[in-house]
Amino acid sequence: MKILRIYTRLPPMPGGMEKHIYNLTLEQIKLGHDVRVYFNKGSKITKNDVQISTLPLDSTNPRFTGIILFHFFILIRIFLKRENYDIVHIHGDWSSLVFAKLIQHFSSAKALVFSVHDDINETFVYNHVLSILLKQVDIVFSTGYKAANKIKKIVKTSIFVQPSGINEFFFKPYTKIKKNHKFQVITVANLIPKKNLNLVLDIAKEFKYINFIIVGEGSEKKKLQNRLKNESIKNVKLLGFKSATHIKELLFQSDLFLLTSTKEGTPTAILEAMACGLPIVTSKVGGIENIIKNGINGFVIDSYLKQDYIYVLIKCQAYFLENIGEQNFHHSKNYTWGKATSNITDKCKLLIKGK
Repeated sequence: MKILRIYTRLPPMPGGMEKHIYNLTLEQIKLGHDVRVYFNKGSKITKNDVQISTLPLDSTNPRFTGIILFHFFILIRIFLKRENYDIVHIHGDWSSLVFAKLIQHFSSAKALVFSVHDDINETFVYNHVLSILLKQVDIVFSTGYKAANKIKKIVKTSIFVQPSGINEFFFKPYTKIKKNHKFQVITVANLIPKKNLNLVLDIAKEFKYINFIIVGEGSEKKKLQNRLKNESIKNVKLLGFKSATHIKELLFQSDLFLLTSTKEGTPTAILEAMACGLPIVTSKVGGIENIIKNGINGFVIDSYLKQDYIYVLIKCQAYFLENIGEQNFHHSKNYTWGKATSNITDKCKLLIKGK
């Protein structure tokens, strides 16, 4: 298949969606498909990719204006260049679909595919605009169960839940490692408001004998640093950006993975922590309860009250949770990038075969 993939950002720009697009593209190329990515910020995945504009289109206010402009530029390019594709695969939110049908038309694509990577707010846009735009899409992939269920309520388009994958190097034979350090809790997340990292700091203040490490960069970093300093929180370290290899090492050195987000799809960071044998404690976002089962391979907390997380962390320390860690290691093998790519690609192939 000849696939045109569209999203504003690519690595090294941070973010789960950026990693998803990068890995999916490389895996589809390995399978013999011709994939080109149109983007605005970041670096090319292959020499075939096209940076549509160097303007900071994803930084406009409101953000949707820049995204719509980005897709308009793509429409003009395809119209002038007369590029032909089998599949147009767009990643993003409702604003990414404004020119989608025209892009499909002028690229002579047999199918239009859309991937949503986050939860969906039930607003006027959700109830009216998104429902109209999704009617032109042939297949929707959602990384989260919650967003998929919301979309099913407003449109009859085929929708499949497909979480992001885990890179193979995160896996190594599971062993019960005796750790000679204080109990360590790790969070891997962009330092942005929806990750709700102030709650991690609230929790950490109640556990001075536990080490908390937070891996990631983002707009909230300065605020978090100031709070650590002003409130003398000594048991939390902001480690900043780390490579995937370093993140894997930090996960193996830790005892538990904690996520307190208010909005997610299916967080890749949770899947990677599972691959490293860690039990998971997470807020109830994105339908994560379809993967994490309370008391079996972790705990899903349906609140943002620090006492609820404190109760679970005390419970987790009472026993080392080795069995939970081992279960997560084996369960995570269902989420490799090979399997995720095959699921997405096979459904696209069936779609264009039926056209």
